[in-house]
Amino acid sequence: MRGQLANSAFHTATTSQSVQETEEVTVPQIEMAYKYEGNGMRVSKGEVLALLEKSTPEWWRALKRDGTEGYVPANYCKIVPGESVTVTQTTQKTTTTVEGNEAKSSVVAERQQMISEDYRDLKRFADVRRRLLTDNIKLLRFYRECDEFERWAREIEVSLADEPSAEHVAAFRRKFDKLEADMRSNGGTQLKHINDIANDLISEGHGQSRQIESRQHKINAMWENLERLRKQRAVRLEATERVADFDTSCESAREWMLGKFEQLDRNPNDVKSLQNLERDLKPLEDKIAALEKLAAAVKKDHPEEAAVIERKIAELRALHADLLRRAQEKMLLAEQTQGKEMFESALRDMMGWIEKTRKGMLEDVHPIDVAEAEELLKKHYELGEQIKDKKYEVEYCQELGRRLLDRNPRMSKVEEQLQHLVSEMAALRDLYRRRDTILKQQLDLQLFNRESERIDAATKGHEAFLEFDNLGESVESVENLLKRHRDLEAKLDAQEARLEAFSRTADDMIKAQHADSAYIEQRRRDVLARREAVRRAAAQRKKQLEASLEYQEMRREAEEVMGWMHEKAKLVASGDDSALTSSAIPHRLLKHEAFEAEIIANEPRIQQINREGAVLVGKKHYESPNVEKVVRQVNGQWDDLKNQVWNKGQRLRQAADQKGLDRILEDAHAKLDEMEGALNSKDQGIDLRSVKDLLQKHVVLEQEMGLYGNKAKLEIVDLFVDVGDGILLMKLLEIISGDKLGKPNRGRMRVQKVENLNKVLDFLKKKKIQLENIGAEDILDRNERLILGLIWTIILRFQIDTIVIEDEEERGERKHAKDALLLWCQRKTAGYPNVRIENFTTSWRNGLAFNALIHSHRPDLVDFNRLNPTDHVSNLNHAFDVAEKKLEIARLLDAEDVDVNRPDEKSIITYVSLYYHHFAKQKTEMTGARRIANIVGKLMASETMEDDYEHIASELLNWIRVTIKILESRRFPNSLNGMRDEHAKFNQFRTSEKPPKYKEKGDLEALFFTIQTKRKAMSRKQYQPPQGLFMHDIESAWAQLDYAENERQVAIIAELQRQEKLEQLAQRFHKKAKLRDGWLRSVQAVLEEMEHGRSASQVEKTLKKQQAISTDILAREDRFKMLTAMCNELCTEKYHESDKIRGMERDIVDRWTQLLALLEHRKRALMSLNDLMSLLRDIDTLSNELYSLEPAVRNRDVGKHLIGVEDLLGKHDLIDAQINAHGSLLTKLSQAANNYIRHKEEQFDVLQRKLDEVTAQYNTLVELCRARRLALERARSLFQFIQDHEEEMAWLAEKEKLCTTALNCGDISAVPQTTLLYKNVEMEMQTHWARSKGMIAGGERLVQNGQNKEDIQRRLTKMNQGWERLRVAVDALGNWLVEARHAQQYFQDANEAESWIREKMPLVKSDDLGRDEGAAESLLQRHARLEEEIQVLHIRKKYRDFLNGWG
Repeated sequence: MRGQLANSAFHTATTSQSVQETEEVTVPQIEMAYKYEGNGMRVSKGEVLALLEKSTPEWWRALKRDGTEGYVPANYCKIVPGESVTVTQTTQKTTTTVEGNEAKSSVVAERQQMISEDYRDLKRFADVRRRLLTDNIKLLRFYRECDEFERWAREIEVSLADEPSAEHVAAFRRKFDKLEADMRSNGGTQLKHINDIANDLISEGHGQSRQIESRQHKINAMWENLERLRKQRAVRLEATERVADFDTSCESAREWMLGKFEQLDRNPNDVKSLQNLERDLKPLEDKIAALEKLAAAVKKDHPEEAAVIERKIAELRALHADLLRRAQEKMLLAEQTQGKEMFESALRDMMGWIEKTRKGMLEDVHPIDVAEAEELLKKHYELGEQIKDKKYEVEYCQELGRRLLDRNPRMSKVEEQLQHLVSEMAALRDLYRRRDTILKQQLDLQLFNRESERIDAATKGHEAFLEFDNLGESVESVENLLKRHRDLEAKLDAQEARLEAFSRTADDMIKAQHADSAYIEQRRRDVLARREAVRRAAAQRKKQLEASLEYQEMRREAEEVMGWMHEKAKLVASGDDSALTSSAIPHRLLKHEAFEAEIIANEPRIQQINREGAVLVGKKHYESPNVEKVVRQVNGQWDDLKNQVWNKGQRLRQAADQKGLDRILEDAHAKLDEMEGALNSKDQGIDLRSVKDLLQKHVVLEQEMGLYGNKAKLEIVDLFVDVGDGILLMKLLEIISGDKLGKPNRGRMRVQKVENLNKVLDFLKKKKIQLENIGAEDILDRNERLILGLIWTIILRFQIDTIVIEDEEERGERKHAKDALLLWCQRKTAGYPNVRIENFTTSWRNGLAFNALIHSHRPDLVDFNRLNPTDHVSNLNHAFDVAEKKLEIARLLDAEDVDVNRPDEKSIITYVSLYYHHFAKQKTEMTGARRIANIVGKLMASETMEDDYEHIASELLNWIRVTIKILESRRFPNSLNGMRDEHAKFNQFRTSEKPPKYKEKGDLEALFFTIQTKRKAMSRKQYQPPQGLFMHDIESAWAQLDYAENERQVAIIAELQRQEKLEQLAQRFHKKAKLRDGWLRSVQAVLEEMEHGRSASQVEKTLKKQQAISTDILAREDRFKMLTAMCNELCTEKYHESDKIRGMERDIVDRWTQLLALLEHRKRALMSLNDLMSLLRDIDTLSNELYSLEPAVRNRDVGKHLIGVEDLLGKHDLIDAQINAHGSLLTKLSQAANNYIRHKEEQFDVLQRKLDEVTAQYNTLVELCRARRLALERARSLFQFIQDHEEEMAWLAEKEKLCTTALNCGDISAVPQTTLLYKNVEMEMQTHWARSKGMIAGGERLVQNGQNKEDIQRRLTKMNQGWERLRVAVDALGNWLVEARHAQQYFQDANEAESWIREKMPLVKSDDLGRDEGAAESLLQRHARLEEEIQVLHIRKKYRDFLNGWG
């Protein structure tokens, strides 16, 4: 076979070439949701493209209508459902040509081209057919819905047309109700669905829209007609029902009366029947009257039925009259003979019923719940109906009595009996009304109790909720608790209406004079009081939670502020100012000033915390100690932070000042070094030019030396002349501003002077000083007005504008320059007589203002009271002299210049500004002195507080140590009264002695905090108390004191409880000891009187009695143990009467022990006799059962086949289980018998002999059973091997035959089936080979055991040969499959494709669109499945795969 395949036409060399192939494919359409431009694509919103490929999750390859192809974002577009388009794609194809067989390749290519063309035609026809089917289904569905509705409407119309008859009115009613329900559920829904379909089709512009609309109108008209018919039918049916009710009632009355006629005919002389008949005729009259009323109503509604109704009523009246007549005749006849007997019988029955009913109503009932009360009331109402029904029987008795009296008026007893009957019935009705009232009250009471219990249950839940005393540990937890509490309050508010209704119910019951009014009132009070208590508790807890929320919010704010301060303190401490370079100091100072501004801006937060804390403490908040502690911590941390920030700011400012000074000094030293070098130079020149240069440099050097030497001593002779060269102005600006203006020119030539003056003017412009209409030429030309204006501008800018003062009266507004100087003068001179400064002119004329300024700062220099307000010149000179001599303020003014009508304002401002700067400097110096004095005072106060702290701390610690030793003592009195005294002493310590010490500790903590705060304020290091006097030492000692106090309290309470418990335990012990003593005496007497008996029955009877007594005695053992435990506990706890109790306990326990010994002795004697009889009986029974099993285990039959052996083994397992069970029983019997024999009880030798016999019998049976099992198992192994061998050989033969048949067939088209066969055979071979190996091993074991050795070896050899043949066949089949698979693949795919296309082409070309909706939907479903099959057809791929893999 392998050679044939090798020589076939499939094994040929092939060559490949690449060609471009054009292919039409159907792809989905996408719609752009957004405008997009990029990647060579430009599309607008709403444009529809063809989706060629989903290249990545982010980018899709698409094709525009103009043929442009590119990529668009996937999230910019969406697939249009149900829409697709056919596009032409050019793909690179590889065509495989078979060398040496060109004709075959050509045939394959032609065949493939034909298949592709058929495939495209098939897809085109499929698209057309799908659209036609969809439109046809929509239309057919609409018509189908309309047809169904019309059929349903016609059926309903027919049903509504039926006229109801009185005979079948019930059936008509059921049918009509069902019809109405059908119209509501099905008709309305179906009509709405039809209208929706019609509207959709019309809106889509269907080709038959006009017909659809016409059909829709027709359907709606039919529905309106149905509604009209339904309403008419409902009216007719109601009328028919009334007629039917009348007919039914008439017929019922007629049949009842006819029955009574028959009764009269059957029992003409039966008095009892006549009495019952006469009683029954009474309500019949009422029934006929009701029928007449009903007849009148029916005749009014149905006049056409009037004659029939009248006739029926007349018949009933006649029949009723005839019945009454005949009944009266019978009754008259009976009364003539048995009248008295009838009366007495009826009266007796009536009185018996009355008595029975009275007893039932007199029973005292007390319902325990609402259900029982309602049940009692229900039964009571039923009894009331019975009483009403008895009216006719009473009337009947009265009528019988009157008849007797009419015939015999002398029968006075009858009259009395009738009166008694009437009175008894009246009494019964009164009793019924009273019991009705009682039962209603009981029901109201039970309803009241149930409501009160429900309210109490809700209240109990609220109480449990309010017992939760947690007030929260944070703002969030407190808010959560408040939310839950508000929910509780909402529930309470919601239940207020229920409580009001409950209270009103109680009021109504009390007002109605309920029998349990007192209980109801008390119960209501209890319920309302409990609810009011819950209300108060809720209000109290709400206050606590709100207070807790205030505290938690304040604490959270404080923690946030402290956290913020901690972070800022870390920032302050993090910077190392000592390592800063000189260039970084200004930047660091600027940042620090911003930091200081931030700190100051947060001061209101600290103030707010202090205010909140003060409010909480003022309200005596329960957390006041913690509030105060938090406030102290915040303030302390705030003070520390401010001190750190201020100290750092001071250091930075000092560093900045030092930097400026260093720079000035460096410049001065450099200039001096330069001058010194020039002066020490030995160079005198070598010629005239060099000498002139040196001379010029020396002149410049002298000028500079004069500048540095006389910087503060510039003198002006003529201001307008001296400032002309600009040098004086430059020096003035350098001195007054502190800035450098550069080196001035010599100032000899006009151009040099102008240059110097321009430098001055440029400098002033840089300082943003406004100069108008002034130039260098104006100064040089001695323009007095402009020069004076310039000098005043310089003084105003650098001397006066720097003055800044806050005006407190104008909300902190700052005033500058002249206004600030005026405000300063007003403040300093306020209160001085004859001094009122309002300007800088006339207010200074009398000189008192100058003297007042000096006196306000230096009272020792001016005696203001001696000044004469009228002597202006003297006052002015006095002030100017004191200022010049004592204050070193230059005398810029003369008295005559000021004592004029209008003094010069600018001169006075300039002079007064000198006062301001002088006193400001003096104030700074005095502030420093006061600070030093303040620091010294604080140091002394701090030392005093430190001494006080150490003294108080030492005394407090000594007190704590002594108190702890006392509290740690556990020497308590051994008595209840002594412990009560000890507890009272301890309470006195906690309430009287400890609180003052606790306050002292708090004061000490505050003192320590004050010391540390003051030291921090003075920038001193923290106070370090002596060793052992730190606050943590005191806190630790106080914690030990608290612990010792708590332990002391626990110990005292425990000891107190222990003493109380011991006292109660001793009382219980005495009571129980007395009871145990009496019981022991009585039981011991009973045991001593009992005898064993001599016969078996007596022994058994005695044993049962003994067991009963023993059970009773042993059941009381725990009581004696409890007594001993109570004694041991009292002795262990050292009770003061423990010796006496121990003696009583020992006496009782000894007698209990003696009783148990006596009981045990009697028990052993009786049990010994009973055990002997039981053992002998059980041994005999076991021997008989073993004897019955012996024939089964001696059987030699092992079966003839596997099933037989299995059956015998199953039976043997049952026998083996029985023998094992008997063995267990024998073991138990042997143990019991040996125990009896070992003690040599009575007749032990007989028991020993019986036991030996049954043991030998059991051992023999076990050996026989073992031999029988071994024989059966060997036989089963042999039969199992034979059966497995036969099955395996049959399987080998079957698989070998299958492989051989497949090889001989050689059909390439059967390759899949052959491949499946090959795989299945391989898998089965693995499983069966493992089984075969097991069989071979089993056979070898059988051969070793000598069982049918020759037959087993023959079978093993045959099986090995079968396996060899199967392996050869399977290998051959596998090789054939590998060679044939390639040849089979192409032809199979090609044939399938052509066959499939030929099969499907008639389907897509079919003109059948379905005659109805079902057929059309079925066609569409089949067409959808066909389209799915078309989409998954990949003939080209299969063709390419075949050509690539053919070689």
